[in-house]
Amino acid sequence: IVSIGILLFAFSTAISWSYYGGRATIFLFGVKGDIYFRIVYVIGFFFASFTDTTIIWTLSGITIALMTIPNLFGILMLHKEMKSEVSLFWKEWTNRFPGEKVPND
Repeated sequence: IVSIGILLFAFSTAISWSYYGGRATIFLFGVKGDIYFRIVYVIGFFFASFTDTTIIWTLSGITIALMTIPNLFGILMLHKEMKSEVSLFWKEWTNRFPGEKVPND
């Protein structure tokens, strides 16, 4: 039963990442880019079926790092807006719940 659970989890994860990657590709490159993403995705599954797991985990780590870089850049670019939004949130929180403690800036 554990094997079936692992198989279903792996299958659902593959479907989820395919959808997530497809949507990101459409956002970045338009609808025409989606077919190229799907081709690369299927080819990746083919090679992953007989490649050493060390290579797969290394490639996975590299791709996660590459996805992290634009997100970190976005966080750094929006830090002033984020700080003002958080301050506004805590002001509204204090007005709504006057006796509650709030974190310091």
